Amino acid sequence: MFFRGLIATAADIETIRRIRNAGRMNMTGDVSEISPERQQRWWASVSELPPKDFVAVVYWSGDDAGSMCVGYGILSRRGDGRLYVSLAVDPTMRRTGAGRFIYEDLAMRANEPIYAEILKTNEPSIRAAIGAGFTQSGDSETTVFYRRQHKVRKERRG
Repeated sequence: MFFRGLIATAADIETIRRIRNAGRMNMTGDVSEISPERQQRWWASVSELPPKDFVAVVYWSGDDAGSMCVGYGILSRRGDGRLYVSLAVDPTMRRTGAGRFIYEDLAMRANEPIYAEILKTNEPSIRAAIGAGFTQSGDSETTVFYRRQHKVRKERRG
């Protein structure tokens, strides 16, 4: 299956909210349902952050004519200075490789090491992160912590 990622805009916030709410029980933070108003406030608070500190990307399958939103990914810098990845895949698109693709794409966009916190019970996300090159860097009672080193791409000559 073919996927592509586009930087999210205000037009995407309802799609992000719908997908986030569908998978909220697998989140490590707040698992309450997000209202449209709360989503609007969130978008207003993050949309002005510099790209080095926050990026939201929506992912689509197929070409323009028949594309469907498969999920979203977010890179956000936390108080410890690290860049963390968060993502969700539409329930109808799970087991298609979308999660792994999102992890890989966000790692390339980051241009620095990135981190993920994944619930121990969220085996599909753990498999996707490991498949995308993340390695375990710690754990807690409920959460596994992963890190992916930034890989510098070498230019080909000739």
